Amino acid sequence: MTDNRKSDFTEKVNQLSMDKETIGESKQAISVEEKKQLSIDEQAMGDGNQSNAYCPKNPTVYIRLAAETDLANIAGIEAKNFSEPWSENGFRDALHLEDTARIWVAVDTESRLLGYLVLYYTRYEGELETVAVDESARGQGIGHQLIQAMIAFGQEKDLDQIVLEVRKSNQTAIGLYQSQKFQVCGERKRFYRFPEEDALVMMYHYEK
Repeated sequence: MTDNRKSDFTEKVNQLSMDKETIGESKQAISVEEKKQLSIDEQAMGDGNQSNAYCPKNPTVYIRLAAETDLANIAGIEAKNFSEPWSENGFRDALHLEDTARIWVAVDTESRLLGYLVLYYTRYEGELETVAVDESARGQGIGHQLIQAMIAFGQEKDLDQIVLEVRKSNQTAIGLYQSQKFQVCGERKRFYRFPEEDALVMMYHYEK
């Protein structure tokens, strides 16, 4: 793992344990209705290893797991969206970590790759590492559906929580995460470069 934007996942998991103790009752547990919806999504996504799920706003777009042949297109979208993008080799590393990582992609019926999401996970915690949707495909609910696939997978794996970092100025992304029941639980000072900016730490907590 050599890309600058990649963090030391072990260190972050240790920090997650500290954050978990301080968040306490302020964490938003998912409701019974949301758990039912997750079950529906989980049925559509299978065990995270096979099935496709169509985007509700655009039935010509579906979510599936990434393949080796997707990596160049994933890296291309990444480079357009981030000042310190992962390399194609970085995504390849994640793709081969079958027991600790998943990459989902959004693809249309003509096999054009429109977005992706990378999750790293351990036994109890997950971390959303990077997610992006191609500019030409925004506004179709693709980011929402990618996150739903990740949340359903986390429920299947019996995770306690999923954490992510986001630029404080990125209100569009923050709003998307909040709509999926992520809550702000901390900050990381000067986490981003080019330009330098603090990160908000957001967490999704699963009800047990």
